[in-house]
Amino acid sequence: MRVAWKDLNFTEQAGLHPIGDVWIDLKPRDIRIWREHPTAIFEATRYAALKGRDRYLLGSYDLPEA
Repeated sequence: MRVAWKDLNFTEQAGLHPIGDVWIDLKPRDIRIWREHPTAIFEATRYAALKGRDRYLLGSYDLPEA
């Protein structure tokens, strides 16, 4: 699963954020990267389930060509 900042409505708050049927566990590091590279696209990895929804962490990211 790939996640862009716009998928999370450009949130500036770490924590759990729903996208469709899954939760994204957003860390301060992820927000710092997006502030520096707003078009970065993260690879999300499933690591747990919470309240019937899969839970994902953001890992590596790509910087699309301008």
